Amino acid sequence: MTIRLLNLGQVSYLHSQTTYHAVAHAMSDSSPDTITLMTPDRPYVCVGYHQDAARDVDLDYCQSRSLPVLRRAIGGGTVLLDRHQLFFHCIFHPRRAPRRVADLYRLVLGAPIRTFEQLGLRAELVLPNDIQVAGRKIVGSGGGMVGNAAVVGGSLIFAFDRQTMARLANCPSEEFRVHVSSCLKEHMSCLGDELAAPPSRADVTASLVESFASQFGAQLVPGELRTDELAERARLDEEFVSSDWLFDVHRPSEGVHSVKVAAHVYVCQGHVSLPEGSADVIVSTRSGTIRDVSIIYRQTEGAIDGELESGRDVVDVVDAYASQPGRPALSRDSGVESLTALLRGCPLEEQYLRPLVQQWADGLSAHESADAILSCLMEIRAHLEGL
Repeated sequence: MTIRLLNLGQVSYLHSQTTYHAVAHAMSDSSPDTITLMTPDRPYVCVGYHQDAARDVDLDYCQSRSLPVLRRAIGGGTVLLDRHQLFFHCIFHPRRAPRRVADLYRLVLGAPIRTFEQLGLRAELVLPNDIQVAGRKIVGSGGGMVGNAAVVGGSLIFAFDRQTMARLANCPSEEFRVHVSSCLKEHMSCLGDELAAPPSRADVTASLVESFASQFGAQLVPGELRTDELAERARLDEEFVSSDWLFDVHRPSEGVHSVKVAAHVYVCQGHVSLPEGSADVIVSTRSGTIRDVSIIYRQTEGAIDGELESGRDVVDVVDAYASQPGRPALSRDSGVESLTALLRGCPLEEQYLRPLVQQWADGLSAHESADAILSCLMEIRAHLEGL
């Protein structure tokens, strides 16, 4: 059994997407199964096939940083890609690939896991398609049918710019972005983080090629793009930079906004109306458990007694108002802190949350607020179950 290897080195950011798409679209019964390896020449942002780019990416920020935004034809979330990553894509004729997507991921991702083991790292596959080292994601992947082929792709990350990744996400609040940044630090890794002396790109590439050959029980034969594949890539080059392709998906606004950081790791924000105000509820979860939570209370205009004195900062007035006895529990820092402290580490399930929220409400006579907060948390749970 032979597999064609296209080790293309550094390519344009556009070709780092359109090349493997072109190979997949040009696949026929007589075409060889193919593995592509490449690195983009500049940073860019890439969204998954089912994503709404306008909703999920801060396009103004990307434009200000000259970060192109592309949409790929395989699933997954928003990723920041650059020259510090080695892309791999396995492109198989459907007859020669496992029918179940989970089996296809296991087959393909076994190769980078072998490579990490050769580097002295204990890596594991976390379903459906993350590779983790010590509980942190070090390879993300995506896959599906593209054109006439089954495709699975991912990247080996030598260094990762968490700050830019957190900034380019379209976040509904700055507190939400703080949660995203914290989750990226806790749950994302790279070779530079895991190894005191990261290996050269050439050594990692050679190891990955060897690992793919062993994993598939095949001989990898170096090759080049065919004429029909080059023509298909030229067509896709035009399509992938078009607004019609990038903004093809439009999703209606939902009550909950979420970002996936790694397998089973999410940041979510919901909004709730409360007595004399409202609140944003931001929750970071891992495997269905609340890792961190913030509640940002906002006083309704007109709920503050009296008029603002000339030149007096509205924040001072709100602080003075919140400190008065009998005011809403969530308008006092102690009320917020006591509730969030109870929620951290709790499964995102009503049977566990209700007693804790009730305990908080009993202590502060805040039962109406408690019911609203619990309802918001259940809305977040329902949103995650639907992803």
